[in-house]
Amino acid sequence: MVPAGEITLTDAYPECIVTLDRFAGEQRNTDLLVLGTVGPQKLAISIEAKADEPFGDQLVGEYYDRRRTVPGSNLPARIDALSRAIFNADLNPKIRSLRYQLLHATAAALIAAQQHDADVAIFLVHEFISDRLNLAKVACNKVDWQALVAALVDDPGIQAPADRAIGPVRVAGGEHVPSDIPLYLGKIQTPLR
Repeated sequence: MVPAGEITLTDAYPECIVTLDRFAGEQRNTDLLVLGTVGPQKLAISIEAKADEPFGDQLVGEYYDRRRTVPGSNLPARIDALSRAIFNADLNPKIRSLRYQLLHATAAALIAAQQHDADVAIFLVHEFISDRLNLAKVACNKVDWQALVAALVDDPGIQAPADRAIGPVRVAGGEHVPSDIPLYLGKIQTPLR
């Protein structure tokens, strides 16, 4: 359950770039970062907007294996660091099966919260629904989101329905990823006419 209190939203930053680590290369592009308060606590909401496009084309394990053989690639080291910071584990089958976009978006939600002195972080997927969407892709996104939530709360049976936040989740922390900010995971759906 998200902390109780009146929610006041104060600032919003579209296409917010969050630096994940010390490595050069592409960083996290958060679709929308919203700041505010919930009761007396500062709040940072990192929003990933989706229709029927996937959470990236890459599973963590496949991406890691492909880039491991590329000279000068920082991606394997980034994935190793994110795995330890979020799951306190080296790359394992559970982490390998997650979507890479969801892994780095989770880290970025916590990093952005720390950068804005927030007490609470929320990683929110805002899914737009329409009869014109590819329902198989929407179903795949649901499975991918469910896998992330199950991995983060270490409960393969947990349900992650829309319009409900799950948490708080605590992570191990790492170079840039804080361990002391509670993370909530949520998904909302907006029908398009």
